[in-house]
Amino acid sequence: MKKDGFILYKSFYAPVSSLSDAQLGRLFRAIFRYRIDGISEVESDIQMAFNFFKSQMDNEDEKYSQIVEQPYGWPPTKG
Repeated sequence: MKKDGFILYKSFYAPVSSLSDAQLGRLFRAIFRYRIDGISEVESDIQMAFNFFKSQMDNEDEKYSQIVEQPYGWPPTKG
């Protein structure tokens, strides 16, 4: 099951705070391209920042997949 959205955390600001407005715009578009089409090719000047976001989103996707693949009613609730 593919997720319909993604989260940007406030803690992501520090790694991108030194980027120019133009770089931030390209980074934002690259993040959307990755989430929509799986395209992860970006310009070298935003590659490191993009990889930071990509890694976080990939980790969250893995956790999401593990939850979605659980059988109905698992984990059991306390009763």
